[in-house]
Amino acid sequence: MPNCEQCGKEVILPFESKFCRCHFCLEHRLLD
Repeated sequence: MPNCEQCGKEVILPFESKFCRCHFCLEHRLLD
């Protein structure tokens, strides 16, 4: 399971940034 790049929390359905291809949780999702 991927981890949030910001807080390190395991995320079941992560958000992937279109720019850096990193995964983020709902709380740390970046606006693309």
